[in-house]
Amino acid sequence: MGFTLTAAALPLATILLLRRGIEPRRPTALGAAIGVICGAWSSVVVAAWCPLTNAMHALVGHVAPVALLGLFGAIVGKWVLGLRQRGV
Repeated sequence: MGFTLTAAALPLATILLLRRGIEPRRPTALGAAIGVICGAWSSVVVAAWCPLTNAMHALVGHVAPVALLGLFGAIVGKWVLGLRQRGV
């Protein structure tokens, strides 16, 4: 779980910062999608390395981080990706 979250942290932060303030309609959904994509890619890399194959390990160590990253992306995406009104 730690390897997956660590491997996804930099791409997730980079994409969220590069695309900040661009989504006028659904920044939460876009943030969740970005989080899940970063989690899925990092999970593929970690799963290729991981020698364990039991179901509970796969669920907790490989699937749960993807869900957590999606939730984190949704929460942060609401604040980072949404359009803001500039003060005049």
